[in-house]
Amino acid sequence: MSESLLAVEGLGVTFLAPRGTRLRPRAGGRSAAAGGVPAVRDVSFTVGADEVVALVGESGAGKTTTALAVLGLLPSSARVRGSVRLEGTSLLDLSDRAFSALRGARIAMVFQDPRSALPPVHRVGALLVEALQLHDRRLSRAAALARAAQLCTLVGLPGRTLDAYPHQLSGGQRQRVLVAVAVANRPRLIVADEPTSSLDVTVQAQVLEVLHRAREAAGASLLLITHDPGVVAGHADRVVVLRDGQVVEQGDVTTLFDAPRQDYTARLLRAEAFAATRSEVEPTGPAAVELVDVHRTFRSRSRWTARAADEAVAAMDGVSLVVPRGATLALVGESGSGKTTTALAIASLEPPEAGTVRVVGTDVSTVPQLGRAERLALRRRVQLVFQDAGGSLDPRMTVRQALAEGLRASAATGADVAGVLRLVGLPAALADRYPHELSGGQLQRVALARALASRPEVLVLDEPVSALDAPVRAELLALVDRLRDELRLTCVLVAHDLGVVRAHAELVAVMYRGRVVEQGPAHVVLDDPRHPYTRALLAAVPVADPRVRPAPVPLLDDDAPPTAGCRFRHRCALRAALPGDLAQQCTQVDPVSRRTEGRDVACHHADVPVQRHP
Repeated sequence: MSESLLAVEGLGVTFLAPRGTRLRPRAGGRSAAAGGVPAVRDVSFTVGADEVVALVGESGAGKTTTALAVLGLLPSSARVRGSVRLEGTSLLDLSDRAFSALRGARIAMVFQDPRSALPPVHRVGALLVEALQLHDRRLSRAAALARAAQLCTLVGLPGRTLDAYPHQLSGGQRQRVLVAVAVANRPRLIVADEPTSSLDVTVQAQVLEVLHRAREAAGASLLLITHDPGVVAGHADRVVVLRDGQVVEQGDVTTLFDAPRQDYTARLLRAEAFAATRSEVEPTGPAAVELVDVHRTFRSRSRWTARAADEAVAAMDGVSLVVPRGATLALVGESGSGKTTTALAIASLEPPEAGTVRVVGTDVSTVPQLGRAERLALRRRVQLVFQDAGGSLDPRMTVRQALAEGLRASAATGADVAGVLRLVGLPAALADRYPHELSGGQLQRVALARALASRPEVLVLDEPVSALDAPVRAELLALVDRLRDELRLTCVLVAHDLGVVRAHAELVAVMYRGRVVEQGPAHVVLDDPRHPYTRALLAAVPVADPRVRPAPVPLLDDDAPPTAGCRFRHRCALRAALPGDLAQQCTQVDPVSRRTEGRDVACHHADVPVQRHP
């Protein structure tokens, strides 16, 4: 290995509790010592120049704490010992002022949660300009703005993103903004903390490709924190395995996948397997959820680009779906495809501009005209579990208070907080804890309990397990399956993990730029995809084998969908292989959805034979 860019030696981190606070031992973890809670103990590893090192381990293993120690971002309650050197500079000896000058210029971080990492009151253009001028006072505003536009292109974002506030972007778009901010000043080391945990496979591949492209251009290295074995296999040179705050094994990626010395390592790096239990059954019966030609458009006025007029972006462009009672429909597609907007429309939180959304017999478009009692009745019958469980819970309320509020609002009889917690597999003792005292899996179970408190008929789950590691993810999804059957729920699941879809949904709808391009029984669509975009999604799934590289999917190459023809044509591998007359049809005629081979697909050439996805 070449000379180390980053050298971590004997790193230890202990968190001290405020005076008078009794420390709770972690469930199943190490006990709190008299001097505090040790989170990292004697961790040593290096990152070489032009190298990608993956830091892996179960939730609570100390991965993020290690990264924050390297960046000098630990809270004041942390006591740090050991040595951290970047190109020979001792980072632990730097003053706050010196570290601030270095952070963003020589070392940068891509955080896991872009929602909390991006200031909500500033547009993306302002954030990028500030990041650039902070480390180069001589850079003019015009030059900074031009560089900001280049950064958007680099991370696959359209130019209009410069005008957007973070809340107006999808999760994947926000994550790419974070990447753009991180690489703005061409740092020597990029630390990425679970940068793709909540992203679909194509955007995940694109974000990782952007990180690699940026580090290669600047000669930077990458410290990648992840729990995804496919990401480790496909992108890391070496792997450092953490357990209970200690390094248990490290080595080159091929060796660790082929011959791990520890059973713990083998379990972490083993490919996640899902049994196709639900997707083999095609549901029938009356519809609990029905969407007919639904449209929803967002508009923004440009301040940072050459556009002066309002620009309309179609989040839902003629979406039609049917979910039978008791079934689970999965919505899949890239970030920005319209999945969450569709989910919010079903939950009556994003009223449609045109078309019909009918949920448990009620036309959601009439909600503003309904009386208060009728609106509350509908809210009780349709509940939403958000992607960010921690963000959806009031940090000032205990679990008991949050659930009691839901029970009061639903006027549920015969239900209590302990009973709702028991329903989701949590002990009653957790009722008096605050959200920050819970693990990620516990937070998501509390969010699920709050949604179930009103005894809904329809449950909308927006990426409920994307930020959880594999064992916790599997447990939570098994719980949702059991509760669906016991409580006779109809579920709409927004997901980017196609393995999760195959195992937990009977129906799947693939969305692209506001439209459903393919839908039908999950086993039909996933085993024999007919739309080129569905094939691209399946081909991009990372494989837990260092010798296998997923097929790349081109980045979005234009700011808006084409005004005529197929909106996927610029990225379509099938169109590129067609003769001129057939390819011309893709350019001139917008495909409509048609029934073929047991599914609905919007592609002119869905019947053209192609090599089947393995």
